[in-house]
Amino acid sequence: MVYRAGLVHDIGKIITPESVLLKPGNLNETEYALMKQHADVGSQMIGKIQSFQPLAKIVRHHHEWYDGTGYPDGLKEEAIPLLSRIMIVADAFDAMTTNRIYKPKKTIQAAVAEIELMKGTQFDPVVASYAVDFFNTLTHINAYEQNIANFSSNAEAERFAYFFKDALTRLYNAIYFDILMHHKSDTQQYHSLHIVFIKGMNDYNHRFGWSKGDELLQDFAQFLENAFPKALLFRVYGDDFIILHQDHTTITPSLFETFEPVEKGEIRFVLKHLNLETKTISGAHELERLLFQGA
Repeated sequence: MVYRAGLVHDIGKIITPESVLLKPGNLNETEYALMKQHADVGSQMIGKIQSFQPLAKIVRHHHEWYDGTGYPDGLKEEAIPLLSRIMIVADAFDAMTTNRIYKPKKTIQAAVAEIELMKGTQFDPVVASYAVDFFNTLTHINAYEQNIANFSSNAEAERFAYFFKDALTRLYNAIYFDILMHHKSDTQQYHSLHIVFIKGMNDYNHRFGWSKGDELLQDFAQFLENAFPKALLFRVYGDDFIILHQDHTTITPSLFETFEPVEKGEIRFVLKHLNLETKTISGAHELERLLFQGA
């Protein structure tokens, strides 16, 4: 029964807006309230199907906490159905050991340590003890994992565009770059990084107007896509662009001389390179510090 309930335990998330489900960060109070509805809604949905009715109570209570601070009903200790108490531990272990948009996965050992820490708070201590005994026998977990560095389809990539794409250029944004840098296991194939700074944009905007400035940025984004079809491209901090390569690509400033505003002397580019095999960075702010401090 707990296995069958596990297959449908999050079905209630079908009513949760994707802007909440896919948000790469902490939920605010309203968003969290929307997320919490899925336990109740899922229970009601499967409760309408006769063969699934025995599972409805398990699904409803899979986010209760042993100390009574969970949802939807704030049940405590043995008032939480036993099979729900089992699912609570299993669901938490799964969440900790698979990559999520907002955080990378933990090791099996780290997940076990977290369960030990939360005994009697989130988890039934007896159930958790049995679970820990089993989890400690695992050396590998076979599970579907979303590769944050390479979406499996264009459709999947577009689902995340609201958060991860720059509205003007449609390149990836700094939020996505920061998440990638935190998901080290997904980004190990990227060994080289270039950052391109556009100099003279303020003067360009004053001479030709903001709309022309926006057109220049869009044209440059297209220029980069044509020049580096296999790279990941980002627009960060307005006039700066990051090129993330799988191999050790050499880029010379002369490449950008064919870009029309450069030919006309209206703007210029400054190019910097970082070898990701010798430098580890956690995000755009640290990259900026490394580049400008000469670290």
